[in-house]
Amino acid sequence: MSAFRLMRRGRKTLRRLYTGPLAAYIDRIAEWYDGQGYGRCYAIAALKAVDDFGRWLLRTNVKLTEIDEDLIDHYILQRLKGLHPCTRVALGRLLIVLRDQGIAAASVSVRTPTQALEDDFQQYLMDECGL
Repeated sequence: MSAFRLMRRGRKTLRRLYTGPLAAYIDRIAEWYDGQGYGRCYAIAALKAVDDFGRWLLRTNVKLTEIDEDLIDHYILQRLKGLHPCTRVALGRLLIVLRDQGIAAASVSVRTPTQALEDDFQQYLMDECGL
């Protein structure tokens, strides 16, 4: 499913998604959210988070090839207030799409599923609970 099909209204938002620096990847991310069974509102919020990240990349003159986990963490730490809870997942999905396309470098360290779960839970505690 494309972002166009997800968004029934909001031509301005659609135009914004398809003209940003990450426009070529928006449909792939939208398809993933649709395939995973996420709700429409959550998927739209995720696409907007990806678009906001792309525009931040433009403002800071960061190239797509420089995107990695550390850059995403840096972005999120800079914008703790006002971020949708889906932002980390959305940007992680973007990174997977960019790596699949050969644009972003492959991850250097390999985390086990347990480590990933622990890291995600730790991040949840920091973001949502303030611990």
